[in-house]
Amino acid sequence: MDGDRPRRRDRSDGGQYEHRRRLAARAPHRKEQPMTEAALSTTAPVLEVTGLTITGPAGPIVSGVDLDLRPGEVIGIVGESGSGKSMTARALMGILPNGVRASGSVRYQGRELLPGRPGRRLHDDFAMVFQDPFTMLNPLMRAGRHISETLRDERGRRLRSREARAEELRRLAEVGIADPTVADRYPFELSGGMRQRVGIAATLSSNPQVLMADEPTTALDVTTQAEILNLLRGLQRERGMAMMLITHDLGVAFSMCDRIFVLYAGRLIEQAPTRQLARLPLHPYTRGLLDSDPPADRRVVSLSSMPGSVPRAADVLDRCPFAERCAFAAEQCLTPVALAPVGEGRESACVRVDEIREQLSVPALAPGTAATATDERGGETLLAVSELGKRFSRAGRHVDALRQVTLHVQPGESVGIVGESGSGKTTLGRCIVGLETPTTGSIVIDGQDASDYGALPHSAAVRLRGTVQMAFQDPYSTLSPARSIGAMLHEAVRLSGEPGSSSKRIAELLELVGLPAGYAKRMPSALSGGERQRVALARALARRPRLIVCDEIVSALDVSVQAQILNLLTRLQAELGVAYLFITHDLAVVRQVTDRVYVLRHGAVVENGPTELVLEAPRADYTKKLLSSIPARLDSTA
Repeated sequence: MDGDRPRRRDRSDGGQYEHRRRLAARAPHRKEQPMTEAALSTTAPVLEVTGLTITGPAGPIVSGVDLDLRPGEVIGIVGESGSGKSMTARALMGILPNGVRASGSVRYQGRELLPGRPGRRLHDDFAMVFQDPFTMLNPLMRAGRHISETLRDERGRRLRSREARAEELRRLAEVGIADPTVADRYPFELSGGMRQRVGIAATLSSNPQVLMADEPTTALDVTTQAEILNLLRGLQRERGMAMMLITHDLGVAFSMCDRIFVLYAGRLIEQAPTRQLARLPLHPYTRGLLDSDPPADRRVVSLSSMPGSVPRAADVLDRCPFAERCAFAAEQCLTPVALAPVGEGRESACVRVDEIREQLSVPALAPGTAATATDERGGETLLAVSELGKRFSRAGRHVDALRQVTLHVQPGESVGIVGESGSGKTTLGRCIVGLETPTTGSIVIDGQDASDYGALPHSAAVRLRGTVQMAFQDPYSTLSPARSIGAMLHEAVRLSGEPGSSSKRIAELLELVGLPAGYAKRMPSALSGGERQRVALARALARRPRLIVCDEIVSALDVSVQAQILNLLTRLQAELGVAYLFITHDLAVVRQVTDRVYVLRHGAVVENGPTELVLEAPRADYTKKLLSSIPARLDSTA
């Protein structure tokens, strides 16, 4: 972590550095008014990046990036996975992996930081918040120690125990943790949101001038995400820090940033003030990102999605990197394209921007909505869960993960389960597929008692596992890295007991989820996140299930890949008649794929009904809280 060693006083500044550091340590809550757009435009940058190029063993990763960051400003770096966002931030921090080097110019407060390792020269000026707080936190160190470890007095010495404890508690309170016992807990004893708060407090202990936040809320539920974003924005304003936010979520970027830089295949392709970008994107890729984001206020027939995936930066140096996926591509796009001014404070790397400006102003989604089920279907019940309870016990402590949960799913229906982390969503799904055994209540699937898979005759258990399958949030953790896609699908086909050619069935399954038959020879490591999720769905479909439990299967995906998977689920349901139990914390997603929804809180159902009705006119205060936590999306059509 930055600031492990006390920084030497720069004697040329007359001791002003130590004076500023003592003031910052004593009064980190100083209030700063948000800077206006006009003020930002006339303020000298605290960080200037010119021609930043990052090269690895296989060639360029990032090429020729120019950006600047002004005091008190928040900028966003957005783009899909593989675009070079995180690598750019790591280059600025001086923490690139071995074998990867950066060139170009990076100037901080007028000082050139390249060549060399900027992290060694910045000390407590820069700090970084990571996506996974476990990356920042030592599992063997208590939460408070993470904060006091880097604190020093005026002479550069560690604080005494009493002073250190007081600082730990004060800085935990600064990030919204009022419970003093948290300082004595280990990271594994904290929730995801609590760990992220502790990580932020530890990061800010050096009182940095520049904060980099790399996907700080991707792994969090919607309410915790809103809390962390509000916390970061509030701390940034109070401390007067400059901040760089890295995210693939445009809603998050719009709610946080003053300006946005769009990165694709290692190159900047658009930059603009946030509100201007939201109202009128001036690059087809930015338009595609906006269109792929599912609307939270209505259900549409089909989500807009960009075909293909992000290419390697080294493969598209001689042309517009987005040309192969762009609906507006023409012959002039097959030559190198540089950022060029397209308005006051705006730049775009699209040579056809003037020709297609009017089309870029129109969202791809039509304003119409798709029909959803508003009344319960009659007839057969495929899944019936009644008064389900699940208690976990450890060292004399008991936690009720589920409390008298009752729900049902009918054939061909899509039912959503929503709630925060810890609400019991995943435990419910695991009980239904037999990965957990409930403590009380009953589960009936297709007429078979499925309350305890272990107590069933072998034949009944086999039939059940063919009737219901589960797709997980992280498909990579469920795919063997040592086996090819074909080998894993072969095993699933064998378990289905169907006669006929395994290779033919594998090709059918891959085609069903939109992958070429040749993917059977590939290894999981050679696939993108979206492709691995398609393989996971193909494996689940191998046994021709009637019900698939989808546990947060799109939460870790880029918005464009998410749209592809959601459209795939809709198509599979129409073609195969499969039912879904769709577990998610994203209400915009649940609106697009479910007919009915159950809202869970602390293991109990607090509201349920047709999805449109629950989301349009929620009755439970908790549901209203979930809806209010969705990041406000600026009107891109205004």
